[in-house]
Amino acid sequence: MKTDGYHSVPTQFGPDIEFELTPIPHAQARNAMSLRFQELQRRLVQQILQGTGNPTLRNHLQQAANEAAALAWTTAYPLLVMPTLLEEKAHAARYRTERQNRIEMRSQEIAETMR
Repeated sequence: MKTDGYHSVPTQFGPDIEFELTPIPHAQARNAMSLRFQELQRRLVQQILQGTGNPTLRNHLQQAANEAAALAWTTAYPLLVMPTLLEEKAHAARYRTERQNRIEMRSQEIAETMR
C-alpha cells in the first residue's frame, strides 16, 4: 500500500464502437438555423400584429419582436426560446402602450379642466 495518498486503479475498456459521421460544416448548419429562425420570427410577428390597428402598438410590438429575436438568438436553442420570449415581450409592449394611452388621456383631461 502506498503512503502518498495515491492508489492504483485497475482500468478496463469495453469493445470499440465504430460509426460513420457525415459532418455538416458549422456555417451551413448555422445558416440553415438562421433561415428557420427568420421564418419562425416572421410567422410569430404576423400572428401578434394580426388585428392590431393602432400604429403605436404595432411599432411597440415590432420592437418587442426584434428584442425577443436578439435575445433568443444568443441562447443555445433559439427556435425553442423565441415563441415564449416573444409572447412575454409582446405582453409587456401591450401593457406599456395601454399605460401610455391612459396617461395621455388623463393629461388631456387635466389640460382641459385648466382652461
